[in-house]
Amino acid sequence: MKKIILMLFVMAIGAISVNAKDIKPVSETVKKSFTREFISASNVAWTWLEEKNVYKATFSFDGRQVNAYFTADGQFVGTSRYISKEQMPVIVLQQLQKKYKGYHIRTVIEQASKDQTSYYISLESEKKALMVKSTPAGDLTNYQKLAKN
Repeated sequence: MKKIILMLFVMAIGAISVNAKDIKPVSETVKKSFTREFISASNVAWTWLEEKNVYKATFSFDGRQVNAYFTADGQFVGTSRYISKEQMPVIVLQQLQKKYKGYHIRTVIEQASKDQTSYYISLESEKKALMVKSTPAGDLTNYQKLAKN
C-alpha cells in the first residue's frame, strides 16, 4: 500500500498541470474530508486527476501553497509541497553533501501521508541534473535523470 501511495504522489507531481481535468465535480464527501484535515485552508482549487483516480486540492495553508490528494470516496491520501533546503532534515542535507559533491539543490518537494514522508530533491551540477529521493533519515536513492537547464 505504501508503494502505491508513494507512486501516486510521484506521478502526480510529474504531470499534474498537463494531465489535470476539471470535468468530475467534487463530491460533498470529499469536501468534508478535506475540511476535517485542513480546517484553516483558504483559496482552495480542486482538480480531478483522471489517470490517478484522485482529487487534488491546491490551497493556502499557514501561508504556503499545499497540494492534498483524496480518493473519490473521500479518503485522504497525502500532501505535497515545495520546501526550502533549510526545511529538510539536517541529516538529509548532510547525506546529499557527502554523496553529491559538486551538485547544488534546485528544488525540494516534500510528500507526506499519515505514515510516511519522502523528499524529492532536484540536483544540478555543471554537466548533469537529476532527482534524488530521500527518507527523513537520509537514505538516498537516485530517482530520475532530469533535463539540464
